[in-house]
Amino acid sequence: MLTKINFMKNLLLTIPALLVSSLLFSQGVQVTEQKANFTSGEKDALVVTIQNNSKDKVVDLWKDNLKEFKSEKIKTEKNEMFADNVLIKEWGNNPVDIYTAFEENKDGGNVKMMVAFDLGGAYLTRESDSMKYNSAVKMVRDFAVKANRHPYEERIIISQKLIQNMEDDQKSLESKNKDLAKDIEDYKNKISKSEEEIRMNEESLGKKKALIQAEKANHETIKSDMEKIQ
Repeated sequence: MLTKINFMKNLLLTIPALLVSSLLFSQGVQVTEQKANFTSGEKDALVVTIQNNSKDKVVDLWKDNLKEFKSEKIKTEKNEMFADNVLIKEWGNNPVDIYTAFEENKDGGNVKMMVAFDLGGAYLTRESDSMKYNSAVKMVRDFAVKANRHPYEERIIISQKLIQNMEDDQKSLESKNKDLAKDIEDYKNKISKSEEEIRMNEESLGKKKALIQAEKANHETIKSDMEKIQ
């Protein structure tokens, strides 16, 4: 479990990188059509770069994204993923195979993702099927936006936990101050009451001393009168 200090460290360490990536995102996520190399050969593919993520994280996110579609199997091996017979509702009842290759740039903190759609002997291009192409571009771009937002979402969760912990501390301190203020007020009332009791006791003490002195004098008088009797 992360401590409050670790929460703050995570936030401070990632803020500069996230600010830089924010400037990059301001121009929007770009999806381009390119020839890409896969282990099974060169394919027409849609290419996009995911910022502030590791390859493993992007692979996991893309796999989760593909699971939203009906498919026979999704296989991941090294830097590639293969989704077999994926049924994309908007494309009709003919399933497609989706090949994805990942290239990680650890120094830049980004991952290039290349997605090829096998329509059954031919790979999707803008010229081959503009409707499916535009749909595929939207699919890849929507994923890229989601993946780019993912590290922010993680930091937001950490920040929310940190804020909650600090607010709990604040409430605890406020409650303690309230209790201490009440103790001080109680002590003041007790002191005031004790001072009044002391004043009353001093008065009673003075009267008691006077009575004692008077009774002692009376005692001596009685004793003297007794001794006169012979």
